[in-house]
Formats: sequence, C-alpha cells, structure tokens
Amino acid sequence: MTIDITRKQACELIRSYVGKEETITDEDFRKITFAVNNDLQVRDFVLGLPAYYDMQQVIDFLCYMAAKTDIGEDIPFITLGGAFAYEVGAVEEFYKHLGYVAVHGPDYPLGKVLIRAANSRLPGRILTEMRKELHAKVMQVCYQTDPDYVIKEGDFNNGKYLSSLSNLSSSSEDSGRETSGETESGSTTDTQSESGSN
Repeated sequence: MTIDITRKQACELIRSYVGKEETITDEDFRKITFAVNNDLQVRDFVLGLPAYYDMQQVIDFLCYMAAKTDIGEDIPFITLGGAFAYEVGAVEEFYKHLGYVAVHGPDYPLGKVLIRAANSRLPGRILTEMRKELHAKVMQVCYQTDPDYVIKEGDFNNGKYLSSLSNLSSSSEDSGRETSGETESGSTTDTQSESGSN
C-alpha cells in the first residue's frame, strides 16, 4: 500500500492525537508510523512536542505507538521515549529503552547520540535546551520551508531498523516496548494558540 503524506500533513495528524483519549484509526496509524520512520523532520517534530503539550501526554502517545508498531518500525518511538526519560532523569527507563534500541536498531543515529550523551554524563537540561533549539528549525521546515514535501519510503535509512539478532525470547524482545512511566511533566501549553501553521 502506497502512503501519500506531506510533512505538514504528518505533523498535523500527529498533533490531532496527542493528549486525546480517542484511538488512532488504522489508516492514521499507518501514516504516522510511515512518516516518523521515513522523514527525520517529522521524527524531530515529535521530539519537540513538549513545547505544546504536557510531556506525559507526549510520552503516552509514544507508548501507544511503540506498543502497536511492528518491531523495527517502533525504534523511533522507543528512542524518543528514551530521550525524554534522559531529560527528566529517569535512568532506569532510559536504559530500558536504549537497550531495546541497541538490539533491534543498533545503527539508529538518535540512539547512538543518546548513548554518547549518557556515556559523557551530559546533564538532562542540556538535552532539553538542544531539543528546544532544534524544534524551532524543524517547525520552520515542516510548516514554512518545505511543508508540501511528500515523504517517500526510504528517505531516512530505508525506514527500517531491524537487527539480525532474532534469538531473544519474546519477553526480552518486548522489554523496551513496555513503556509505562509516570515522569515529571513538562510545561503545558495550549496547542491551538501555538499551532505553528500559517
């Protein structure tokens, strides 16, 4: 099945579900998964969502997506969850997420960046500041510079991060997908007032 979605459409679709009780439709779920796996701008857009939502709402969205996405296509969602865990100092959650990524997506660039940050003991607040700076640039690309860019499969590392390691039990395969976590919440901002769209 061919998925036809632009950057701006993907971002707006994601926003329509964050913080909502409604279940994501199958079609929308496929579109979001496709966009986050195949376009860095959209993936990084999700990373910046705490600018508009309480961080727990963003984490809940990521948990939902990670739990329902096939192994391999879940890597961006789990890695983003790990990034937020790092920011708030949830060390156990961070290593659970990144352990899963190390097995199922060892070459995933954001996972490597987060491991380097942890190894160098970078304070979580620095990661927060970097995320905020990146978000402004991503919003410009997704809503002004290139909003009508149609995302293509394989735009970002072929969209899949499957590892050749498949001899793990199902309980260990899913351990990073069990994202629960009450975390410290980020700032809540009204989404409608800062839509980012023109």
